[in-house]
Amino acid sequence: MAIGRMGLSVREFATLTPAEFDSIYNEWREGKDLEARGEWERCRWICYYILKPYAKKSLRKTDVLKFEWDNQPAKGKKKMTKMERAQDKEQFKKIMALWKDDEQDS
Repeated sequence: MAIGRMGLSVREFATLTPAEFDSIYNEWREGKDLEARGEWERCRWICYYILKPYAKKSLRKTDVLKFEWDNQPAKGKKKMTKMERAQDKEQFKKIMALWKDDEQDS
């Protein structure tokens, strides 16, 4: 039996610490919010394309429906520095070398 709609069984739920449950809940809630946001975005695009032929001036999607997330910066998107990219590339090469070693052993 799953707890709510989060997909946790009673046994899984019972073994979680409050911090673990909080993390799982926050991720689940964020996923649900993104799902709802996607539905609203599709609704806005449908309305936009319905109204566009009848607009006397240029029409933007925010003219049709404006949401609170329109003016918020994208979350989690930060530009990597050259040094960070180089470190990531080196880490990737190390991982690929490990995979190659594992494939040769098999």
